[in-house]
Amino acid sequence: MRILAIDAGNSRIKWGVHEDGSCGAGLGRHRAAGATRARVDRLDPPEVVVATNVAGERIARSIAGTARRLGRRARFVKSAASQCGVRNSYDRPAQLGADRWAALIGARHLHRGPA
Repeated sequence: MRILAIDAGNSRIKWGVHEDGSCGAGLGRHRAAGATRARVDRLDPPEVVVATNVAGERIARSIAGTARRLGRRARFVKSAASQCGVRNSYDRPAQLGADRWAALIGARHLHRGPA
């Protein structure tokens, strides 16, 4: 399965294509989002587009538009109180960045013990 993963942080957008155990990746700044978008648009279409975004609504719309141009819908990761065997103990679970939440779930998948 070809997965395009996008992480829109506070100042940079990171992306990677994961397929059959291999990974290709890229990096761009928000102010150069057009160049990043052009590189991603040249990719072979993924089967899934998954994203984290802490950069605001404008960047979320840009990610969603990129996914549409690739024939997909972006699936945005959101922090939750619990998911996939991981418990978020924040009083307001959404305060935990979605990128960190995804990393915790990945760690849980790789290692079933306390982390």
